[in-house]
Amino acid sequence: MTHALIGLGSNVGDRSAQLDNAIQRICGNPQVRWLAQSSYYQTIAVGGPGGQQAFLNAALRIDTSLAPEALLRWILQVEKGMGRERIVRWGPRCIDIDILLLGTRQIRTGPLEIPHPRMAFRPFVLEPAAEIAGDMIHCASGWTVAELLQHLRNAPNLLAVFGSPDRDICRLVGQAADACGARQLSDSFHE
Repeated sequence: MTHALIGLGSNVGDRSAQLDNAIQRICGNPQVRWLAQSSYYQTIAVGGPGGQQAFLNAALRIDTSLAPEALLRWILQVEKGMGRERIVRWGPRCIDIDILLLGTRQIRTGPLEIPHPRMAFRPFVLEPAAEIAGDMIHCASGWTVAELLQHLRNAPNLLAVFGSPDRDICRLVGQAADACGARQLSDSFHE
């Protein structure tokens, strides 16, 4: 059996019921054993079209004897069985299920990428994950899930704008910095 960390989210319909249903379905496979699940965290939708309802996010810690590709197929089957349609990237969805970690394995084969490539930069993934799996190692960074979350909370927020340093871009960057109370840094090559 391999420890796995699964991320879940829903922002359509009865979000709590959708998460409950997904967890039940995932653990309904005889090759999956439930270990722990996080609380449900409400977060705003990130990316995708505007005007989406807030998400409920959660994490699920399991043991599984499924091979990585078989676990992915099972999760996709659960999503499809719950009515998930992939119409717009990062659009509204009744359920979104991602394999975040699978033991200490690193996998990059087509649609399967473990650790999840964006998990270390997403508080809505790390907060529920740290609640139940703070000790699991993100093998690409060597940090625990708890350490990733702590780093994300303490890291400065930065925005980089690349392009020709014409007057309009400089003015736009200055306005953005002023609007959010940030300090504007300049590229030393263009001063």
